[in-house]
Amino acid sequence: MKRIVLPVLALISLTASALLSAHADEPATKDSLPNNSHVEQPDSWTHHPILNLFSRHEEKGMISGEDPVKEEPSDIFLQIWTGTGGIAQQKLFSFSDRTTIAENRNDADWWFSWKTGQSTAFAIWQASRLPFPETIDNWAHPEGLISSDHLITQYGLGNRKLFNISISQLIDRADASESPANEIVYIRVIALDQEGKPVGNPSNTVEAHFVTSDK
Repeated sequence: MKRIVLPVLALISLTASALLSAHADEPATKDSLPNNSHVEQPDSWTHHPILNLFSRHEEKGMISGEDPVKEEPSDIFLQIWTGTGGIAQQKLFSFSDRTTIAENRNDADWWFSWKTGQSTAFAIWQASRLPFPETIDNWAHPEGLISSDHLITQYGLGNRKLFNISISQLIDRADASESPANEIVYIRVIALDQEGKPVGNPSNTVEAHFVTSDK
């Protein structure tokens, strides 16, 4: 019996070795790979919520190709003279976003400093008894407009340009407005192209606070 069993076992072993050798020479296929192979990830991996979060974020950016919408800041920076110093006293010549103008200085021309990072053909200044709207809709005639004129640069101070406005003219027009008790005048600058259309956004707004001697 042992003489029969041993040859049979040897034959089975040789056959198994031959089959394994034949399969080793064949290229691996999808069906021949074990289930835990990394060639094809299981659904439980590809649908993991954390991985899908990053996958959706990347896919959305690739498809849309759009950055978040941001409000464009103004390229024009405006400041108003504080009343200290002057052209001949540049070390004391100071500017801010608001100033107080006393009654005894109402006959003076008031200085403004502005600078821009964009190329402009023209610019205008506007003065209003009401704060300017945040948009440029109806920019030429905003509500509360007192006065407007072409901006004429008169001096340069470093990277800033200087122009002035007659304060007495602003006071007279403000007193003749519908709100004579309003003592604040708001000023801004708008850059224009050669067709007279706004270029970018208006400048920031500066404030002139007028005070009288009886207050």
